[in-house]
Amino acid sequence: MEEILDWRPYDYLSDNGTHLTPAGPVRMLETIELEPTATGTIVHFRYGRPNTAKGRAIMPPDPTKLRRFAEDYTAAWCSMDPASVAAHFALEGSLAINGGPPAVGRHAITETARSFYTALPDMQVYMDDLVVEGDRIEYHWTFTGTNTGPGGTGMAVRVVGYEEWTIDNDGLIAASSGHYDQAEYARQLENGV
Repeated sequence: MEEILDWRPYDYLSDNGTHLTPAGPVRMLETIELEPTATGTIVHFRYGRPNTAKGRAIMPPDPTKLRRFAEDYTAAWCSMDPASVAAHFALEGSLAINGGPPAVGRHAITETARSFYTALPDMQVYMDDLVVEGDRIEYHWTFTGTNTGPGGTGMAVRVVGYEEWTIDNDGLIAASSGHYDQAEYARQLENGV
């Protein structure tokens, strides 16, 4: 048992757990329900798929493989091919930026990446660091570019930020929560670096 989700004493217990199978580890939502009867107690076991991408994630991948993945992800952003960025996400993966509504699925993530390329046609991304501590994975980056897209100001920007990743069983991003100083980005769009 890794995380108790809900508990009502003498009634039921729900938790997320990892089970080893011949195909590898699998995360499951487990519920154990105790049903009192006249002659004793019936115990019901129910298993299902966790509701969230984070709940379905197993464990952080090997740090060396994860660093290689992060380098490939950086190269995908530098390729100016939004579908290449989205290919690093699970089919139903999500990308949220600064607490905004997430782009869910590869098509939506492709369009999010495309919006950055439209605003900054010469955009480049640099990996600053990859922090892996337990199940916490942070991809730290800097992006640069010139706002010469439609309606652009012609100003250069240099933005520092990071993404919190949840990696799925296939080694792809199940969920990414990106963070950067939006006010500073707006200031640079207006006045430059």
